[in-house]
Amino acid sequence: MTIIIKRRDLEKIIEHSNETYPAESCGILLGRRNGESKNILMVCPTRNMLNSKDAYQINPQEQLKVYMMADELSMEVLGYYHSHPDWPAQPSNTDRVKANQPGCSYIIHSNLTGETRSYVWDGRDFTPEELKIEDQTEST
Repeated sequence: MTIIIKRRDLEKIIEHSNETYPAESCGILLGRRNGESKNILMVCPTRNMLNSKDAYQINPQEQLKVYMMADELSMEVLGYYHSHPDWPAQPSNTDRVKANQPGCSYIIHSNLTGETRSYVWDGRDFTPEELKIEDQTEST
């Protein structure tokens, strides 16, 4: 599986991660599936209710609002993103315990290394997934 994101949307994730540092940032990824790829069409930053450096929780009201917007735009929630302020862009034990939506992508940005990676939750663990970054001129 490949997840495709526009460079401007990846930059939005990175900017949000930098703004919330040293707390984790978090947000929701909307888009459409196309065969074996997931095309992110909208990045929706949300507030980390925990304001924590090693965990995040999206406000349920914000989450519902984004889910309703996805429905109105004929998109689906493809996954979530969050940052790791002081460690690599790899799922943590907290990420494993909190993940609850099999098939969803989880993009993690590391403020420490500047790396951004994506994983798919299969219901038991995270599997790395290809993260393809497209410039504005490329089509999805």
